[in-house]
Amino acid sequence: MASLWHSRLHLNQRIGDALLASGHANVGITEFNGVTCLNMTLLNLTVRLEDIKVLLALVVDTAEQLLAA
Repeated sequence: MASLWHSRLHLNQRIGDALLASGHANVGITEFNGVTCLNMTLLNLTVRLEDIKVLLALVVDTAEQLLAA
């Protein structure tokens, strides 16, 4: 049980690291009130809602893969 808790505690960091390593996305990591959070900054003015949905789906898929491992 402790390893599952530890795994979830650092999940956002692991998601960001995995996405960067895969080359699919560079999702930033920040801390807020001691909690590691994902930070997505959009710099491309041509980004569409569909692009953001794809990125969020990629984050969810990555999280599911990491938790299943």
